[in-house]
Amino acid sequence: MEAVNIELEKELAGVAKVNEGLRGRVEQKRKERGYIAAQIVPEAPPPLVAAAPEVPAPAPVVEVPPVAVPNPKPDLRSIDVDAFLCHHIGAMCEVFMAFGKPMIVVASTRFEVGRLSTDGWQAWVKNLRDIAADPRNTVAANNKYDAEYVKYFTGLKDVPVMPNYCGYTEASYSPTRPEILIGPGKVVSEGQGLMSEMKAEGEKTGMVFKGIRELYPHFEYSDIASHPAIVLLPYQVSTMGLFEYYRMNIPIFAPSPSLLASWQFKYKLMSELTWDLVFDKTKRGAGGSKIPQAPNAGYDHDPNNMHSKEAIEYWIKWSDFYVWPHITTYESFEDLVGKIGAADLRGISGKMVEENQRLKVSILDDWRRVFHRMFEGRKPGEVGVTENTWEEGMRKNYMIEPGQCGKGDDDKHGMDLLASGVLMV
Repeated sequence: MEAVNIELEKELAGVAKVNEGLRGRVEQKRKERGYIAAQIVPEAPPPLVAAAPEVPAPAPVVEVPPVAVPNPKPDLRSIDVDAFLCHHIGAMCEVFMAFGKPMIVVASTRFEVGRLSTDGWQAWVKNLRDIAADPRNTVAANNKYDAEYVKYFTGLKDVPVMPNYCGYTEASYSPTRPEILIGPGKVVSEGQGLMSEMKAEGEKTGMVFKGIRELYPHFEYSDIASHPAIVLLPYQVSTMGLFEYYRMNIPIFAPSPSLLASWQFKYKLMSELTWDLVFDKTKRGAGGSKIPQAPNAGYDHDPNNMHSKEAIEYWIKWSDFYVWPHITTYESFEDLVGKIGAADLRGISGKMVEENQRLKVSILDDWRRVFHRMFEGRKPGEVGVTENTWEEGMRKNYMIEPGQCGKGDDDKHGMDLLASGVLMV
């Protein structure tokens, strides 16, 4: 028993030493934060065993008072930023309208994301117009399709295209493998039958087509750049994968607008072209948008009408793979095989190198102009808020009362898709 108690005394002494150190650190933190010194309340331990001799009490316990809860409505003037950039999701910029700071809204994958209800979408359209009305602000899109889409609903005439560059790949076209890739990496179920048809057509001439994920469950960008070309079966009009392929100077082949429109009408190949398609498990799509075209927009067809081949073809002509130069289109898989066989792939890649160099300069110039417009003649921190609450800031800067912003979407299925990564950009 004596030996046990000696060991217990050693252990308690060690605990006391650790506790003393922790107490000192807590006290130091409290002093740094302006708290009054903590009260130390000793407490005697219960007996260890009935026959055990008296042992030292454990180190005193430090009582820390509750930390003050910060004001749920902080003073807007305390937010030390010069501007706000809202990319994906652009509607988040509604939160920042109260600050009176310059804003850049860059739309992507349909600007109503996050505001899919009729009321929320309409409120966001109004607020986006108000944002665009301030000459310091910029409302843009990262692709031509979404720029036209924003114009359709808002009536704005100037929605510049400010694309992503994606120069981070650090890989360039260097074909060492024979397979023609089918991309993007995500080929939806609606495209599996088309992949099989493409492969069968290639076999007639010994041309091998492989899906990216068939060859590479995990890949480096240099793996993708080691193939002769990429054939698109697109699920969207603009994706980061396509930006990356182009920056790597890989020759790209895409279905013609007419062919893709027929696939979309029949199979809904572009399963994320509209938000109705994303959330509708039947993949029928809607026959039109929940809100009307802006009165002064002047477009011939509704972009969300998936029941009209004419409407689909009218809108998909603004897809990245039709707007960007040096991308070859095909009218059938037989036509595809013939065009790949006859193409000067290295020559195409060389032209893509030149286009990428030109585009990089253009993108940098566009951003310089945006920053010049936002900050010309102003010092850092000079553009700012004079109101101390969000409500006051919204009233002064945009004449908006609480409740006039779009309510965020709470559709459970949609949020589950977003959280699971099913929705890709």
